[in-house]
Amino acid sequence: MKTENLSTTTIREALNIGGGLYRMNASESKGYAFCKNKRNRGVYGGGFMYPFEMERVTAENFDGYICFETKTLTDLASGEKIKLQ
Repeated sequence: MKTENLSTTTIREALNIGGGLYRMNASESKGYAFCKNKRNRGVYGGGFMYPFEMERVTAENFDGYICFETKTLTDLASGEKIKLQ
């Protein structure tokens, strides 16, 4: 699973962070936005997004976004979406 701008490795790491133990502290969040590292082999940084900060989820601020409600991952630069299972 990869998109135009996000490698399989980066997506896997983002899913592990967004769906892992860290999410327990962010139960009210709507999703996880993240930035890839320079070599596109992992996540450089990111954060859980709450309803009041969703306007920050843009390609200028992040590379990808995992929506917990729709269970999709979006490549913010290309707009490509992947349905997660």
